[in-house]
Amino acid sequence: MSTPSAGGLRFVPALALVALLIRIDHLLQNVNHYVYFGHLGWSLAALWSPESGFYATCVWWPYFLLLRTSKSNNHRDFLVNLYKALAALLLVAFVLVALFATAFWLVYRTPPSGSAFFAYALNPPGQLSIDANGAIWFFIAFVILASLHNWQMFRQAGNTMLFRRGLILLLFTYSTFSYFVGRSHDNNILNIVPFMLLVLLHIFSTAVDRSLRMIAATLLAALLGWSSSFGWDAWFLPSGKLNDIEFNSSWISAVIFDAKAHQLRTVHAPFSDDAARALSETQRDTQEAVTVVSSWNGLASTNAEAVWSAFHGPANIVLFPSAMRRRFLSHTAGTLKRSGWLIFPQSELRGALIADFDSVYSRKEVRDFGTVLAIRYAPK
Repeated sequence: MSTPSAGGLRFVPALALVALLIRIDHLLQNVNHYVYFGHLGWSLAALWSPESGFYATCVWWPYFLLLRTSKSNNHRDFLVNLYKALAALLLVAFVLVALFATAFWLVYRTPPSGSAFFAYALNPPGQLSIDANGAIWFFIAFVILASLHNWQMFRQAGNTMLFRRGLILLLFTYSTFSYFVGRSHDNNILNIVPFMLLVLLHIFSTAVDRSLRMIAATLLAALLGWSSSFGWDAWFLPSGKLNDIEFNSSWISAVIFDAKAHQLRTVHAPFSDDAARALSETQRDTQEAVTVVSSWNGLASTNAEAVWSAFHGPANIVLFPSAMRRRFLSHTAGTLKRSGWLIFPQSELRGALIADFDSVYSRKEVRDFGTVLAIRYAPK
């Protein structure tokens, strides 16, 4: 339900493309004969999700241009090869969009919507201001180091395999940085540390300049410290309640469980108890699908067979503009023609989300469970 663009899965196609390009560049003498693998990998990544397509484009397009111009003998040949390469990339993109639109129309009898395809990218979940004292400085230092190293390799040896490898890894890491820009929580930089690690290892193993190697080694050591100490706040709360603390697996399990339980008891109660009762009774009495909307904009996911509205997955649809939300609800109601239950806090009875549902669905039954309401909706 949350695939293809959730969690680490959003990075998989572009990362596979990076691995493929490095492997081909390393093994083959004439890489130009195998560029169709790159076009195919880019196409799959672009179809996977908007984020995945962005990462893959930032990797494949510059690499393809470098590859096509690497054998240019003079400035004129360079420009000719560059224009031909750009034309090839645009032609592949045009063919991909045309084939996708045709297949979409054959299946759904309607053209694809650009606003729907980019809906989540244009409405990120809760943007935060960048912490000026946080991990952003590590990333800035990392980009400066990698850029200097790549530029030094290009000046020394030109457009070689090692230069292209370093550039591919840097472009991939730089493009995935947009994951941080979309929300600006330091944890989102931590999520792209594996890609930064690849770049730092490449610099450490190939740098001729000793100072660049030492800086790369320092940043690699910093990654160990940061990765192992990130998020300690979540441990302080339960650890303060335990009299006898031992570092073992059972204590770790107890800490994680107690932290979650405490959060539910103190922050989300009594909503969690009432919602659980509402969920149990509505499913027992009607056997229809139930969607639970929490007081903190969380969303209990619905299994694929029981989807009854557009509002069914752990996604940020709650942050969509009301008009866009109503359009998705209307399309899903008209296509699936299913009824279901919506469980939500009483405090949101007059909120925009409920108004959106009321504009598309009819209320067939309403049940009061204290802090929450359960409404059975059916398409109008």
